[in-house]
Amino acid sequence: MKIALVLPTVSVSELRLEQRILGIKVRFGENCRIVVYSICDEASAYADLADVCIDANEVDAFADVDVVVHFSEEAIDLEGRPSLYQVSSIGRVLPSEIDEIGADEYPELDTHVFNRHGPKGWKDVDLYCFHYSPYGYQFRLIGLGPIDAFGHRIAVDLNDVKERPAGHKLVVCFGGSAVWGTSVLPMQSFPAQLQALLAREFPGMQVTVLNFGIPGAVVINSIQRFLLLTADLRPDVTILHDGVNDFYYTTTADQWLVERHAVVYQQNLELWAKRLHWRDDAPQNVNVGGPISQAKNVPPMVAVKAFARRRREFVKVAKCFGAHVITGLQPLATDKAALSPCERSRVAKWLGVPPQYGREFELVRGAMRIVEENAVGFGADVELFISRAFSSRNGDETHFADLVHADVLGEQVIAETYLPHVAQALES
Repeated sequence: MKIALVLPTVSVSELRLEQRILGIKVRFGENCRIVVYSICDEASAYADLADVCIDANEVDAFADVDVVVHFSEEAIDLEGRPSLYQVSSIGRVLPSEIDEIGADEYPELDTHVFNRHGPKGWKDVDLYCFHYSPYGYQFRLIGLGPIDAFGHRIAVDLNDVKERPAGHKLVVCFGGSAVWGTSVLPMQSFPAQLQALLAREFPGMQVTVLNFGIPGAVVINSIQRFLLLTADLRPDVTILHDGVNDFYYTTTADQWLVERHAVVYQQNLELWAKRLHWRDDAPQNVNVGGPISQAKNVPPMVAVKAFARRRREFVKVAKCFGAHVITGLQPLATDKAALSPCERSRVAKWLGVPPQYGREFELVRGAMRIVEENAVGFGADVELFISRAFSSRNGDETHFADLVHADVLGEQVIAETYLPHVAQALES
């Protein structure tokens, strides 16, 4: 397959052409032939990243290509063009025009009834959305590589893993979007990088690391998914890497449920309840993420107590099935000693003026400080504060894609932080 990648006509901040090319190869296959088409003077600087560098103004420049891909920051219009896709700075590849999602973009769409009945049209924001499941919710993120029928970044058959030989070790990772890796390609997420590190650490041992992270997940959801999909696999090591979602959703959840029963949930579940019961004030779109209701004045200790209770339950459940359990409180960009210029710009979008998540993250950071400063325990075999791995990092390198989610280098730091503890568990 021949892919035409069209450079923009104007300078695009964070060009990241190499990351975009990797994303194209994830979408269309490692062996696809990528040709960079220049409609500005910048192409020659990137000629070594592609097979050919061509002036896009040449006559019939796109005559023999199968797919044209353009930067998502800039729309293009080519008469008589072949299939048109866009690629973002993180390597996310999506059709430029789509009426309804199909098997080309998500092969697991018809695998089970809740995928079949889930949102399918572009207007449903279904390329990045929550949708209904009888066990809380599912989350579908299209365009950043393969996902399984439950939305996880898992490309293996779980039945094959269940029947693995005695010497084949299994590590499973749970948490939200920070585990899934919403700002990186599949092989760049920390679970994938951890598997690569373990392969080098134990050259004679087969080790599989499975990414059961799902955007938006709180600990209750991780318990559900462990019991539904993982317990039967009898993992050797279980990692729970979380914190932000539980504390964030505590700020908008029903306070009686949080204080009395430690029940924290995604705001979308309230919206679905309104729709289900035909409320007049039900919103038109109930699948999109982001802030939906205003943050409440939740005492940080309420959030910490709810989080601690559920985390301890997760640890007990995982240990019942023989797993060595490691918990990690996830880092924020602001844990760094100094932010890079790129990180400052990215974080400002969350906490700037007007702040998109400002009030919520005042509460999130307050609760996380309580957990770390008081060394709140959860009963795990190893309990890590991943923020400490970033506390000495300065602004010379970019580790975060925004306030919460790691960039490629940040994912590497997280994988390296878990490595010695996972290695020790596998050796024991």
